[in-house]
Amino acid sequence: MITARRNPVHAIIADFAPRHVAKPRVLIPGRKADRTALADLGVAPVSDVSMPDVVIHDLERDWLFLIDASTPRRQMTETRAAELKKHFAPCGTHLILFSAFPDHRSFCRCVESIAWGTHVWITDAPDHMIHFNGERFLGPYS
Repeated sequence: MITARRNPVHAIIADFAPRHVAKPRVLIPGRKADRTALADLGVAPVSDVSMPDVVIHDLERDWLFLIDASTPRRQMTETRAAELKKHFAPCGTHLILFSAFPDHRSFCRCVESIAWGTHVWITDAPDHMIHFNGERFLGPYS
């Protein structure tokens, strides 16, 4: 059973990646080896604060899932989404932006600031996602 008290990064790795990514390669930008893998994809190194908490490279579809473990002070806002799109643009792969929340209550406190064209995953409902736009179900935006 999944609990809301788990470390959100661990929940993303253990619960989100295997459920929602075809062939996941999980990268944690704070780890040296993963920073090297990101550099190999064309992503320039920056401070850990501006990088997403988890990057998942879907090796089957060549998509990058950029996932922030959200808090009331950090989720995928319009500003944050634009910053990540700009930083990850050189890698030339499709980007999918996510805010991951530990529970519905924390999501509800932040829902008004979530950017259109991004997605939400809540750890206490791991089989489901919320898509902030009707244009796409799940996939990159051009």
